[in-house]
Amino acid sequence: MTIHYLGGLPRAGSTLIMNILGQNKKFTATPTSGVLEMIYGMRRSFSASPEFKAQGMDNMKPQFYSSMRGCLEGWYQGHKVVIDKNRGWLAFYELLKKMYPEPKVIVPVRDIRGCLLSMEKIWRKNPEIQDPMENQLEMKFVTVQSRVEHWLNNLPLGLAIERLGDTIRRGNGDSFLFVRMEDLVDNPENEIKRIYEYIGEEYYEHQFSKIKQITHENDDFHSIYGDHKIKPTIEPVSNNWEEVLGRDICDMVLKRYDWYYQIFYPEQRKKAIF
Repeated sequence: MTIHYLGGLPRAGSTLIMNILGQNKKFTATPTSGVLEMIYGMRRSFSASPEFKAQGMDNMKPQFYSSMRGCLEGWYQGHKVVIDKNRGWLAFYELLKKMYPEPKVIVPVRDIRGCLLSMEKIWRKNPEIQDPMENQLEMKFVTVQSRVEHWLNNLPLGLAIERLGDTIRRGNGDSFLFVRMEDLVDNPENEIKRIYEYIGEEYYEHQFSKIKQITHENDDFHSIYGDHKIKPTIEPVSNNWEEVLGRDICDMVLKRYDWYYQIFYPEQRKKAIF
């Protein structure tokens, strides 16, 4: 059994990637996985338990890491190649390295303006649903500006960006495979081949014109912004963010996340005029 990991930005094509990879019968491609949450719980108990502390935490570390490996491998017992999807893996990459010497993490990214554009369009398509963050009296979540600020400072988008930036600053970026959503939809075969090369598997001839939904999630739980349903055909991503969000907000995003655009979208940074 080999376990790989996928964690990146929301609205960046992770569900599409998993459903393409899942066409390969050798692969187990998961929806948003809860296995990391179990490992969270193990770490929390290990850190707080008086019994472990009394035995000496350093002495217990080998057993702890072995137990975490057992949790992962026990959960996926009987599977050959697993890609476990959870954005939290980026924050806990050092923990993964304690379990496995060279863990492989696939990281979908997207122009942040595109992520915000997608979320704003979803909000506008669902006017009958009141977002729990909306507060007319306090002027919260009632304008494009206030919605964008909320998304950039909270789950799921804000936290994902911060985790990504932090793990890169910790020196982990060279160990990841970044997949830009724009490149994925423009040339899916090339990007999927890059994934196969990265994880060291023989390439499988995938079908990109009639993609069947393999992973399933309850989007009522994830809220309207979850939207884990894919279309059978791959379509170009929209980039009319200035039209929907406004030029001032788009310029703010470019300035605020200059580090992100330097790394992933230098061509967009060159176009920016402030």
